[in-house]
Amino acid sequence: MHLLTAIPARIRPQRADRDFALTTTFSFTHTHDAATAVVAAPARPFAGALNVVDDESAQVASWLPELADILGAPWPGRIPAAVAGLVAGAWGVAFTTRLRGADDARARLALNWRPRHTTWRDGFAEELGEK
Repeated sequence: MHLLTAIPARIRPQRADRDFALTTTFSFTHTHDAATAVVAAPARPFAGALNVVDDESAQVASWLPELADILGAPWPGRIPAAVAGLVAGAWGVAFTTRLRGADDARARLALNWRPRHTTWRDGFAEELGEK
């Protein structure tokens, strides 16, 4: 999971209390699932872009505390978006409050593809270990 290579360093103790406005919805893609979609693509003609993601988009408020637990970090705190704007700017606030997640239905049909890691929980557990 590409995000999992960058996020743990950010939410380890001393950093977790700086997160804010955790209402955005993320979709995760495990590297194995991305690779199997890429391998399937040349054999299946399609037009346009495809979303290659797991089956369970989740709000940051759901997955970030669970990731913090797995890493042994304290749960992230929250600050108002207006205050967060001073730290992260308008783009940072939008990124953490307005993303909608993605749907892989078109990739499933076009590529006859299914993710091995159907939820972010599966990917977290495999990559980072159980709580």
